[in-house]
Amino acid sequence: MLPNDALEPFDNFGEAVAIDGDVVAVGATSDDDVANSSRAVYVFERSGGQWGHTARLSAGEQSDIFGGAVGLSGDILAVGAPGHNEGRTSSTGVVYIFQPDGGGQWRQTAKLLPSGIREQDRFGKGLVVSGNAFAAGAIGN
Repeated sequence: MLPNDALEPFDNFGEAVAIDGDVVAVGATSDDDVANSSRAVYVFERSGGQWGHTARLSAGEQSDIFGGAVGLSGDILAVGAPGHNEGRTSSTGVVYIFQPDGGGQWRQTAKLLPSGIREQDRFGKGLVVSGNAFAAGAIGN
């Protein structure tokens, strides 16, 4: 599987991967196709026995490490950005939730940051999603 846009050396395509049924999410934490080091998660879906690239998701800033972890269950895709800076605090981390909008597109529906998060917690470094629940690691906490 390869995305529709061109991969470049050091895009880190495949740094994180999540699979659920006919959907695969692949993190590319150094992808810069849309904006300078914008980071991305690529979504692939299987239809009629063929896999196709259906979405490119991005959020946050250059140093957020968006896509450093991904979790997928049903219509919930969680994407970790452990380098995200909340306010002036560095590398607190954040988890973005994406869901299909019914029209074939994935839309961001939430940005999650736990209370009490501190500098260098790196929330969202590891993710697992099951049903409507998810767990996220915070390796610096």
